[in-house]
Amino acid sequence: MHTIRRLSGPYGAGGIDVTERSKEKRITGSVVVRMLEILILSAAVSIGCLCFFYLNRFRVQEFLMYHTEILSNERDEFIQWMNSQSRNYKMYPTGKEVDEADREMLDQEYLPFLFAHRDPYASFWIYNDETGRYVTGYVADVLADKPWLLGSSFLEDQAERVETRLLFQDGTATLIVESYRVLRIFSWYMGGAVLFSLLLFLLPVIIYIYRRMKYLKKIRQQALEMAGGNLECPIKVAGNDEISSLAQELDYLRCALKEQIEEERKSYQANRELIRAVSHDLRTPLTTLYGYLEILNKGLGKPEQRGMYLKRCLDKTEEIRNMSDRMFEYTLVFEGTEEVEKQELFLAVLWKEFENGAKELEDEGFIVEIKERTRWKPEEIIFQGNPFLLKRLWDNLFSNIRRYADKTEPVSIEVMANHGKTGIIIKNRIMKNREAAGSGVGLKSARCIAQIHQWSLTWEEEDGVFSVVLLF
Repeated sequence: MHTIRRLSGPYGAGGIDVTERSKEKRITGSVVVRMLEILILSAAVSIGCLCFFYLNRFRVQEFLMYHTEILSNERDEFIQWMNSQSRNYKMYPTGKEVDEADREMLDQEYLPFLFAHRDPYASFWIYNDETGRYVTGYVADVLADKPWLLGSSFLEDQAERVETRLLFQDGTATLIVESYRVLRIFSWYMGGAVLFSLLLFLLPVIIYIYRRMKYLKKIRQQALEMAGGNLECPIKVAGNDEISSLAQELDYLRCALKEQIEEERKSYQANRELIRAVSHDLRTPLTTLYGYLEILNKGLGKPEQRGMYLKRCLDKTEEIRNMSDRMFEYTLVFEGTEEVEKQELFLAVLWKEFENGAKELEDEGFIVEIKERTRWKPEEIIFQGNPFLLKRLWDNLFSNIRRYADKTEPVSIEVMANHGKTGIIIKNRIMKNREAAGSGVGLKSARCIAQIHQWSLTWEEEDGVFSVVLLF
């Protein structure tokens, strides 16, 4: 993310600097991983819920029988009926045992009470207590009428086994009842349990998808607002997945666009002010120059004044040239430059111009100290450069020294050539009663020229000493 930072300092070091800020929150999650986590958790909960309903089916049945009127207790009623009626009949009506094939016909004729209050959800068997032999018995109608595809083991799990004693006229017997009354509610009970478990499985997934889609829709709406020019409303980052990362990157983009637009607005305003100021400043010397040239053209004035008029014309021309140079520097700093034409140059030629500039400083009263390293061999270094721009680079550096350096302290120029690095370090003490800091265009223009040549130009102030480092 980008932030705008205001810089301040001498030599026009003030300005706007755009720096990179580290991201506050790192997005590492994934929608797919999160969805799998929810699916696994929902499946575990729903399966557990289904098992809970299945294991408590008998308790639900008892509650419905004893606390509601939904189910009746037909098993207990059947057992009570058998106890009350068995003493009126004999186990062996004919006095002897009969074959199992003939037993049902015999029971219907001699033991009708076995069928009077028959529970269709209960199987029962009667065994003689004295001999332990099987007397009679019947399978529940519900088992014979419905094909239970889940198998016998499933049916055994649904049975409730009860034993009781029956008193017959010819002896006692044991009544074994296996009730499948839970099957009366099993279908709709387990069907409801399955639906509830399925809902419990799908609900978290649906809620998660709904929330993320709602959030994605909100991001889309904010992106449309950004496209419409509204860059003030921040995009909220919620969650830890790809959608959150998208929102975060969009917010970074919003901030970067906002800063860029603000920079362009300031640059445009600065250019307008520059054009207005230069136009105003050019008008005065041009008017004066035109007046002097008109006097010379018409031969007006005294002959001895012609030299003075010519000198003033040259002064005004120089003033106009300086203004055009300022215009070039502002354009270079605030608008950048296209690819410039370069040619092959020897660093020795460039260094010669630099030495000439240093001598001019000495002629103006500055103390210049040049320190060259033994490995410094500019005549062996060839590079691609633009002579005009490089001359502007030196002029800006020396102009900066003229404006702000203390003449009573030496200006140190050190040449370094170590470990493949070649450069120049310029240090000077800042005069105490210097004029106010300028716009900083000179140094920024020099830095732009250095960057065009793939060089590096930096500067700093420390304890009243200003340093410029130029690396080739």
